Amino acid sequence: MIIKKTIRNAFIILLAAALIASAAFSVALAAPGDMDRSVRIEDKIDRDFYLWTPEEERWDSSVTIHAEGFEDRSETPGGDFIGKEFTEYIITDGYYGTYAKALKDNHVTLSCKEGLSSVYVEFDWLPEGKWTVTDTMSSAGREDTRKTCGGNGYLHEYQDLEKLFGYKPSVVDITFPEGTQIANIFAFPGEAPNWVQKWEPMLEKADLLLVSTHSDDEQLFFAGLLPYYVNEKKLDVQVVYFIQHFHKKMRVFEHFRQHEQLNGLWTVGVTNYPYMSEFPDVYAEGKTKAEAVQAALSSFNYYGYNMDDFRRFAVDVFRKFKPLVVVTHDFNGEYGHPAHIICTDVMTDAIELAADPEKYPDSAVQYGTWQPKKVYIHLYGKSPVTMDWDTPLDSLNGMTPFQMTQEGFRYHRSQHDSWFVKWIYGTNDSPITKATEIEDYSPCRYGLYFSSVGEDKLNAEGKPGDFMENVEDTYSGQRRAEEEARRKAEEEEERKRAEEAERRRQEQEDEIKRRQKEAEEEARKQELIRGGVSVAVIVLAGIGGYSLVRRSRKKAAEKHKVKVSEKDLRKRNKH
Repeated sequence: MIIKKTIRNAFIILLAAALIASAAFSVALAAPGDMDRSVRIEDKIDRDFYLWTPEEERWDSSVTIHAEGFEDRSETPGGDFIGKEFTEYIITDGYYGTYAKALKDNHVTLSCKEGLSSVYVEFDWLPEGKWTVTDTMSSAGREDTRKTCGGNGYLHEYQDLEKLFGYKPSVVDITFPEGTQIANIFAFPGEAPNWVQKWEPMLEKADLLLVSTHSDDEQLFFAGLLPYYVNEKKLDVQVVYFIQHFHKKMRVFEHFRQHEQLNGLWTVGVTNYPYMSEFPDVYAEGKTKAEAVQAALSSFNYYGYNMDDFRRFAVDVFRKFKPLVVVTHDFNGEYGHPAHIICTDVMTDAIELAADPEKYPDSAVQYGTWQPKKVYIHLYGKSPVTMDWDTPLDSLNGMTPFQMTQEGFRYHRSQHDSWFVKWIYGTNDSPITKATEIEDYSPCRYGLYFSSVGEDKLNAEGKPGDFMENVEDTYSGQRRAEEEARRKAEEEEERKRAEEAERRRQEQEDEIKRRQKEAEEEARKQELIRGGVSVAVIVLAGIGGYSLVRRSRKKAAEKHKVKVSEKDLRKRNKH
């Protein structure tokens, strides 16, 4: 009895301990964004409306999170310290104005009973180094439960956990390099929603290279271009930015503009990650174009950059991506922005420079030399080309390329208090629904600045312009042709395998039939043989019987003859 009672008490103690541990675990993995933390963090920071993520980005309530080893900071030049107790809320609230900075020992634990299919991280600063994901429910320390991710420098990083592990882990620990800044984390038990960005690497070769100065110019002055050539024409389009918005020396921390950039690009169909320079965003004014440009150059010089750096960048871009066609800004910077002007100046200089191995030889050795076939300049007056961005397209679900770009600019919230909004959307009383309704800095008007394949003639023939006119062999076309040839080769190989399998099957079937026939013939032979033996036996038996009968009769006749002879002899003896 005493032993049983002791065992029972021990069991009760263990059960209670397990319940306490379970409760603690449940508290630790609390659902993010609880009201208490939300109220307390509002006392520490003022939230700007444009720093919220798009409304469709929401945390999945079936996933729980716990984070340790982070400092919570606000989006200011100094990264003001908020605390350490808000991390779970900060990295799941869908706000770009705050971030969690990883300390040396850090981890984010994600848990879901259904299993975790994928995770999506929006970094606050361009990430450096790789991060690890560990399945904590599998055997501790096993190498196959610890996976390495990242390393490509994407600001928005998607990771397919099911593909990574070969199954859906129910609890994972994510560890980041010290100093990593995280704006938001999302995890999904099922298929990731469409707003999750699954970026592909930058192109090695681009059919069309769009060189945009800032994060929003691609949706404004080049409105319609990306939706049309990416979705309708299915070209390999690489977007390059002359300016980036992370610059510690300049204390420019407009991180949110990079988020807006990616969100807008993804919306209009771009899937290859954009390429950015290291140049900061500066603005300067002057009474003339030359004065404005000189003032901007003075600002750039203050931060250590000059025209040679800009030309080197332009040459590197041409050689790196080997574009067939390049499109960039107006020589007058559209509304006079000196950074736009400088961008166009160096990009047009690069047409000849990038083709000369003596110019910037390091990149010539790294990438080889290159000269695009065509270069288009926005609003360029010579060899004008008018584009059609207002025709509804099935590839855009009935929308026009311009309307799709309007959707893309919707994500550039930080610019929604500028004149750009009226320029691209119009007003409530006079909304803009077509690109042709925009007169100033029209996104439909370009000029062919350089061509090695002849002049454009489509407009003269009454047809919409096409940047790819006279460019007969595109990289995307080559790739599709190679893919089609590979597909046909695989189909042909599969057909041959099927024919060979059918031939072998037929041969096997014929062999089986042949053997069956031989067996049947052998059986008939055996049957005939058995029948012949039987007949022979019968015949022999008959012959044998006949012989026996004859012998028997002969013996009987001889015996009878002997008896007759004896009888005759007795008769003679009597007489």
